[in-house]
Amino acid sequence: MARLKTSAIEDAVEASAGVGGQGAGKKRRRGTQGNKGGTPDLQRLIRMVMQRGYDPVIVFSFSKRDCEKYALQLARLDFTTAEEKALTERVFTAAIAALSEDDRALPQI
Repeated sequence: MARLKTSAIEDAVEASAGVGGQGAGKKRRRGTQGNKGGTPDLQRLIRMVMQRGYDPVIVFSFSKRDCEKYALQLARLDFTTAEEKALTERVFTAAIAALSEDDRALPQI
């Protein structure tokens, strides 16, 4: 896995936040949607990361509420091919089959 150069990370953050252009110097509130189109900043950032081939990416959120919000937003994005989806399904099915009968009955499963 290739590591991102600091400049690539800075480019991604600036592109997502709109820094450097007209928005430079303006304060941004945490957790707001900083664009007029209504697309959340995290969603824009993840799309840019995937388009530029900087994946895989891990996002940390220290708020349970925000974590759930971000998960719901990002669940709408799809970056997998049909082949990758089929492979994911096979791995998931095999993992579930390896569980005991009691574990398979858990609501989380």
